[in-house]
Amino acid sequence: MNYKKLSAYLDDSDIITVIVDQKYYHDENQLSIYHEKEMIDFEKHTENLYDGYYKLTLRVDKTINLRENWRLTLDESLETEIMSGKVVRTKSFLSENHYQKNDLGITYHFDYSIFKLWAPIAKKVHIYMESPQGQNYTHELSYEEFGVWSLKLDGNYEGYAYIYHVYVNGSWKKVKDPYALASKANGELAYVVDLDQTYAMSHSYRNNKDNLIYELSVRDFTADHNIKFKYPKQYLGMIEEGLMSKENHPIAFDYLKGLGISHIQLMPVYDFTGIDELKANESYNWGYNPNQYFVPEGSYASQPNHPYSRINELKQVIDTYHKENIGVIMDVVYNHVDEYADFPYEILVPGYSFRLDDKDMMTNYSGCGNDLDASKPMIRKLIIDSLKHWLSFYQMDGFRFDLMGLIDVNTMNEASQVLKELRPDCLIYGEGWRIDQNNQLAHMFNKKVSKDIGFFNDQFRDTLKGSTFNVLDKGFALGNMSYKKVVDAFLKAKSLLDVNQSINYIECHDNHTFFDKAMTIYNDAELVRKYQLIGSLLTILAPGTPFIHLGQEFYRSKSMVENSYNSGDGVNHIEWKSVDEYYEDIQIFRKIIALRKLMTSRIPKNIEWFDSALKITYDKYDVYIQLKAGTMVVDHTYPVYLSSFKLQEMNQKYLIDGIGILILERKEL
Repeated sequence: MNYKKLSAYLDDSDIITVIVDQKYYHDENQLSIYHEKEMIDFEKHTENLYDGYYKLTLRVDKTINLRENWRLTLDESLETEIMSGKVVRTKSFLSENHYQKNDLGITYHFDYSIFKLWAPIAKKVHIYMESPQGQNYTHELSYEEFGVWSLKLDGNYEGYAYIYHVYVNGSWKKVKDPYALASKANGELAYVVDLDQTYAMSHSYRNNKDNLIYELSVRDFTADHNIKFKYPKQYLGMIEEGLMSKENHPIAFDYLKGLGISHIQLMPVYDFTGIDELKANESYNWGYNPNQYFVPEGSYASQPNHPYSRINELKQVIDTYHKENIGVIMDVVYNHVDEYADFPYEILVPGYSFRLDDKDMMTNYSGCGNDLDASKPMIRKLIIDSLKHWLSFYQMDGFRFDLMGLIDVNTMNEASQVLKELRPDCLIYGEGWRIDQNNQLAHMFNKKVSKDIGFFNDQFRDTLKGSTFNVLDKGFALGNMSYKKVVDAFLKAKSLLDVNQSINYIECHDNHTFFDKAMTIYNDAELVRKYQLIGSLLTILAPGTPFIHLGQEFYRSKSMVENSYNSGDGVNHIEWKSVDEYYEDIQIFRKIIALRKLMTSRIPKNIEWFDSALKITYDKYDVYIQLKAGTMVVDHTYPVYLSSFKLQEMNQKYLIDGIGILILERKEL
C-alpha cells in the first residue's frame, strides 16, 4: 500500500471508506465529517487493519454530492477531502450524470461561443485561453445539469487556443477537452474553429454493394524517397497526381484509381501519440494509441500547429477519393486509450472510464494497459458522437473497429443503428476476436451482434495462409491440400460467418505479410509469387467482402518484421518500383477484380475436386477450366461464348505451370 496518513473515498452516495495510518488512529471518535462547515453524524460499519493501515467504512444520513465541500478530519489535525471512489460506478451516479444533449465541446458562432465540459465531480472548472496574438485569459464555468459545466462568451473566439483546469479530488488538474475538434501540435491546446470555414467538400460516395477494401497508411503510401512527392508522409501526398514509375507506370494515387477497388481503409488518422508532430520524421508509429477522438492526426498535416491545416487537408483527401468513386473507411480504436492517466474522463472522473475485474483492478485484454469501458453511458456517448462527427463532417464511408470484441455489444449495435440511419450504405466491421469470455462483448461468436456489422474472417485467413501464430504453418494457398474441403465451403459461402458479415483476407497491417511468411517456409521468391497470386485470387472471388493490404498485389515485404508498428519507414514504406517489377502480376490482379465485378454469382456453386489432369465444364454463358497441379501443355478444343449468342469452336494451346492461374477473357465482338 502507498496511502497518505489519512484519505477518504466515497463508495456510494452515503458510504465513505477511510484509510488511515495505524500510528494515528485509535478509534472512530477521533474522526469528524464536515459538509461545508456543518459537522455530520456518521455510523462506523466496519474496521479492519491491513499492512499498517486501518480501513473503515462509515455511513452518513445524507446523500453526498462531491461537487460540494465534504471533508474528514482526524483529531482536527489531519484533514482530507472526501474523494471519489466506487460511487462513480453505481447505478445512481451513472443515471444522474448521463448527459444526452448533443452540445458537448464548443458551439461556435461569430458573435459568441458556448463551451461545455462533462465534469460531474469537479468543484470548480476554469478555461484558460490564448488569443491568436498571444494574450492569455481565464474564465470560470458554471454547473448546469447532469454533470455538465458551461460557459457562454460573447465575441468572436475563432482561432483561440484553450485548455481546461478542473478542481477534482483535492487538487487542480489540466485536462484537454474530450470533444475538441482542432488542436495545436501534439494536442497541447485545443482550438476554437469555425467548421463552416473549412474545406468545402463537393463530391460524395455511395456504396455500390460490390465492395473491395484496400488497407493503407498515409505515411507508408507516401514515404518512398525515390519518388518526388511534394507532400511526402502527409495527407496531401495521398492525392498527388501525375507520379510515374521509371517505366512510366502510374503510381500512388493514380495507381489506386486504376486498380478497381471500391474503398480505401485508412489506418489511424485521428490524433494519436507516439510521434512528435513537429518532428514527424524522427519517429514512426501506426497510431493505435488514441489521443483525441475528434481531431485528425497532426503529423500528416503540412502545418501541425495551424488550426485548420489537418482538418482541411484530410477533408480534401476524402473529397478527392470520392471524386474518383472510391470510398474512405476510417480505422477507429475505442477499446483502449494510450495512457489511461492522461485520458480526459479519467482525470475528470477517476475510476469511471475503464473496465475493472472483480477485485477492482484494471483489465488489460487489449494488451495496451487498459480497456475502455464502452458500457458506461458517457463513454458510449463519446464513441457514438465521434463516429457521427467523422461520418457527417468528414463524410467517412465506413469504420473498421480495432479489437471490436472488447467493445460491448449494446454499444456496437447502437453505433451501427445510428450510423446506418445517417448513411444506410456505411460499412461497419472490425476485429471480432473473442479475447475476453464476457458474453456481453461484440465478438464474432455473439449472436446478439447486429447483422449490419462485419467481422474479419480469421478462419478464412488461416485456411489460405496458415496459422498467423505459427510462421511455418502452411495453408491451402501455400500448398496444403488438406484444407481443400474448407476452401470449398468458403467458396460455397458455407462458413462460420454469414457471407454478408465476412471480411475475407490473407494479410493486413498486423503480423507477417503473406510474402514474408511464405518466404520463411520456402525461401523461393518465384514460387511464393505463384502461391500468393492464388491466395489473392481466392480472396477476391470468394463470397464475402475481399480485403487487400497495400502492396499485397506486388508481394510487399516488411523484412520479416512481424509487428512493425514502430519499426520505421525503412521497414514499412511502399517501394513504388515494385509496380515495374511486378507489372504483369498487377495486371492479373486487376483482371481478377474486374472478373469479380462481372460475375453475378462469383464462384460456381457446382465446384468440385477431381482426380483427372484436366476438366472443362460450361453452360450457356460461361466456361470453367480446372487443372490439377502438374506442369502440362493444355491442348483442347473448347467453346467460347460470344456476344452474338453463338458458341464457336476455337483451337489454341496454353502453357500453364502446375501452380498458377489461367484467365480466359471473353471478348465482345
